[in-house]
Amino acid sequence: MACQNDLNNAIEGVKSFNKERILNSATKVFMKLKEWEAEIILLGCTEMPIIVEYLKKYACKEIQEYLSHIELIDPLHITFAEIAKKKLR
Repeated sequence: MACQNDLNNAIEGVKSFNKERILNSATKVFMKLKEWEAEIILLGCTEMPIIVEYLKKYACKEIQEYLSHIELIDPLHITFAEIAKKKLR
């Protein structure tokens, strides 16, 4: 439950342009994911790619390194790629 609250706080940080809130809350979430040895993460809401990019720039080295070694799946990119394929046919 605490992880869900931290994720919600990070998302709210994006919505309110609060970089400190994003960094503090998202760092807790990704530390937990690292602890759980998550290797693939589905970025299931529109704020998640923003959070990840922010962490890649400003998080501690441990989180930056973790993010560089896992697979991040953005459903929005997949959707746009499929739409583009259909438009090009």
